[in-house]
Amino acid sequence: MEQVKNLSIPKNNTNGVTGLPGVLEFLQDAIKSGRYQAGMRLPSERSLAQQFGVDRNAIRTVLRTLEEDGLIIRKPGCRPWVNRNTSILARLSSSVALQTVAVVFHDHVLNPTARASISSINSVLRIKDALYRLQYFDTKGVSMSETIAIENHACETIEKEGYAAVIVYSESDGAILNQWQRLRDSGFSVVFLDRYNDSLPCDYIGLDNIPAAKEAVEYLIKLGHRRIGYLTTNVPISPVRERLAGYKSALSDADIAIDPNLISSFPEGETDVAGFVEQCLQNPHPPTAFFALSDFLAYELINHLNARGKRVPDDISVIGIDDIDRYSVRTPFLTTMRQPFERMGQRAAEMILMRLSETSESPRPYQHVLYQAVLIERDSCRPLNL
Repeated sequence: MEQVKNLSIPKNNTNGVTGLPGVLEFLQDAIKSGRYQAGMRLPSERSLAQQFGVDRNAIRTVLRTLEEDGLIIRKPGCRPWVNRNTSILARLSSSVALQTVAVVFHDHVLNPTARASISSINSVLRIKDALYRLQYFDTKGVSMSETIAIENHACETIEKEGYAAVIVYSESDGAILNQWQRLRDSGFSVVFLDRYNDSLPCDYIGLDNIPAAKEAVEYLIKLGHRRIGYLTTNVPISPVRERLAGYKSALSDADIAIDPNLISSFPEGETDVAGFVEQCLQNPHPPTAFFALSDFLAYELINHLNARGKRVPDDISVIGIDDIDRYSVRTPFLTTMRQPFERMGQRAAEMILMRLSETSESPRPYQHVLYQAVLIERDSCRPLNL
């Protein structure tokens, strides 16, 4: 039986490391350099959180990444330990230059759907013979202008550091688009995930949004609803435009008049869900059902409906897109159109690897890969009592 050693981190050895990326890099470097030897146990989540000044959710995210990279082993009820697989550690310690693949995401740490995609991307990259390092760029800002500025900085960093490729979940079609085009034209492999722009030919992995939205609204129509509101945003990205088109198409096919007062319209950079709910409920012919651009907006809508004394689905039915409930510990409630986030992330990574293996003499045409959403019936919709 092998002896397992416990590992502690001296407080004077963190060198001012802060934030999730810093913690991840510190632990990766400690394993690579041999300071954390094979078989040694890491400190508890609580100890690591206190040591680096972050919360335990951030530590869990770091540990999950280290596990996906094959650097540590995690078992229920046990502290993780450094992998004894000497081939993995030898590759890390070798002089082989790392190729860096950047993943640019909006709020990837907190968003379970983004986390599922990133985890799948990492899973594909780490099992290949070539050694890749995945670099996260979280572009979440307090405003759209700040988000665009952060995304612009990420783009500049990718170019400056000479990364091999990038998978980007861009938050804007317009202000940052020229930057990504310049990066692509400079020879970088760029794959867009979830949203794209027709003016920029590129590889793209996403949802077939128009039929997904159309099916969601058709489901409500089959339940007898004809006054159907739509909660969306003003973010200038393709899913927003396409899902609105799907919503309108379903109503038109059913000979239902489109009431603009039942479609949310917010000033740029704002999302006043409470105001939209109030506007709809004050309508002489209020909606009996709502379709939401995303599950996050659907739940925000439900909260405001509840605050106005409206019960879902007894008074009003609600359907969304994404299926975030599958990642939650609570009992799934929301009827929704499920996106295959894991498969989309895998496909994006596979496409990146395909691009990296190409020679300049034999580039393949750009590809758009669209996935179909699947209707998941739960408890937030009911037939309308006529």
